[in-house]
Amino acid sequence: LSWILLFWICLGSGLIATGSSLLNSRPILSKSPVPGEVLAVTAALAVTLNFLIALIPLLVVQVFMGVGIPWTVFLIPIPIIAMLMLITGTGMAVASAAVHFYDTLDFVGFLVQLGIWAVPTFYPLSMVPESFQVVIKINPLFSYLEVFRGFIYGGTFAPTWNFVYMGVTSLVMFVGGVWVFSASWRRVVAYL
Repeated sequence: LSWILLFWICLGSGLIATGSSLLNSRPILSKSPVPGEVLAVTAALAVTLNFLIALIPLLVVQVFMGVGIPWTVFLIPIPIIAMLMLITGTGMAVASAAVHFYDTLDFVGFLVQLGIWAVPTFYPLSMVPESFQVVIKINPLFSYLEVFRGFIYGGTFAPTWNFVYMGVTSLVMFVGGVWVFSASWRRVVAYL
């Protein structure tokens, strides 16, 4: 359960850090021609690296608790890269909006908190009536959690559609976020 909390902390802090990268770097951007993309990607990388470092003690605890570490833990870079792309792309779109609307960051924080309950984080999917399970499964974060759960705890692979959905949504959000950021970059710098 602790790694699931780390997942949400990483996602939330990654979106906020990437989203606020332009606002926080206003003095740097006004004095030197640093591409904004570098600031956003650096913020996302820092949060993802913290997530990786925080996983190490949790894996040690798994060993001491007798759960063990499945061999699939070596495949964790797959969902982590997808998560990094999701955070970077979404964060870049948020950064573009946050320059104009400061409440954007608060709204994103609220959405992340809502997301914790929108997917089965603290409750099993079986608790949800079957007619509503489709709504939960179309949430991309459901696929991320399923892949992480299988790799860290179960030593299993999530269904193939979870991998495909995770890959497609991370790629779409990354490309979309970079496009939004690049398209609005000149106006954003002028506004800063």
